[in-house]
Amino acid sequence: MANGKFRFASYDRINMEKSKKTIIVHIFKILYCYTSAENPVTQIHITEYLKDIGIICDRKTVGRNIKYLQGMNLPIFKTYGTPAGYYYDKTKDTFLKVYDGSQKK
Repeated sequence: MANGKFRFASYDRINMEKSKKTIIVHIFKILYCYTSAENPVTQIHITEYLKDIGIICDRKTVGRNIKYLQGMNLPIFKTYGTPAGYYYDKTKDTFLKVYDGSQKK
């Protein structure tokens, strides 16, 4: 359209598709950088963080993506009790060490 609305709608759709595809990366970053066994994060807190950066998703989407990450044998664990949530256990991390280019052979 000549008035520019079509361009903006198209642009918004492209950004939404990109944001949906990057949800798993953001979830990994949150778990890897900001969690521990003593400081787990809930699915609701992850959805709130994603909303703050402009990515709208629900708790089930977060849970499904956490399951995908766990399926890749990443050391992501769920805690029960208080505090409850998910965390990335860096002490059991063998996945990222394989891909770390800083290690000498």
